[in-house]
Amino acid sequence: MINCIKYSNGKTSSITFNKINPLRDNVWIDVVTKDMKELKEVEKKFKLYPRDLEDSIDIHEVPRLTNKKDYSFIVLRALTENRSVPLGIFLDKNYIITVHPKEIKPLKKFFNVLLTKEGKEFFNKGPDFIFCKIASEINRGLNGYLEKSDDELDRIEDRILKNNAQKSSELLPLKKHLTYYKRILSSNRGIIEKLQNKACKFISQKNYLDLNNLHVEVMQAESIVEFQRERLTAISEMHMTAISNRLNDIMRSFTVLASIFLLPMLISGIWGMNFAEIPFYYDTYGFYVPIVIMTASVIILLAFFKHKKWV
Repeated sequence: MINCIKYSNGKTSSITFNKINPLRDNVWIDVVTKDMKELKEVEKKFKLYPRDLEDSIDIHEVPRLTNKKDYSFIVLRALTENRSVPLGIFLDKNYIITVHPKEIKPLKKFFNVLLTKEGKEFFNKGPDFIFCKIASEINRGLNGYLEKSDDELDRIEDRILKNNAQKSSELLPLKKHLTYYKRILSSNRGIIEKLQNKACKFISQKNYLDLNNLHVEVMQAESIVEFQRERLTAISEMHMTAISNRLNDIMRSFTVLASIFLLPMLISGIWGMNFAEIPFYYDTYGFYVPIVIMTASVIILLAFFKHKKWV
């Protein structure tokens, strides 16, 4: 699917791809596809390298920056449905082209913003300014996932503190997602730092302030991820401590029960030995003597355990 925005006569409007003039029109072209046949149209019209287009939809592509003769090719990583996907960006003085294999919600939302009256303000500052805002929107989208992770960590932490120990399987997905977020932010930060060092020939001097702001945003998001990873580690330790405490309580209960029945079993064993003369053996109430002794031993042990607050 190819969506296009053209800026002309002080306003933005949607335009079909076939009507675009690459040499004259100021446009943003957003391509969502996994099909190279659809990308062939973009390749022919804007004279892009096929390999760059293939890399834009390669799910394993890493962030990088390459300056070509007619454009700069930038790859960032974006998050969609808790999965990291590549975002290929082709930047020229007249156009910006974004190519990705799956829909990226923050990008789609920003694309629709440019179709409103606000769109002219972005196009007036050039495609390089739009690029900065695209990268910023991707980062903001990631912040939305971080807020959800924070809420989930709060929920799990509360349940553990209330002695409702969670299954470790509930912690593993969070750890996996935070690893995704960290990888995305770290790799994108590396590209932004290169751009700050004027590695891209199509970013004007006036927009370097926006790159600095973007770098700060990414660093802040990285700090949040690091904080959440530390919280997750602490919660995992709390979880293991809670399990250990529950196991100790169970083992203590078994120990108390075994101790309570130990003396009665010892007494009954002694009275049950085969000797010719056993105390109270011929007595009328001899049967009740060991019973009384066993009962007394149980009461004494219970009182002792109660005094020690073990039961």
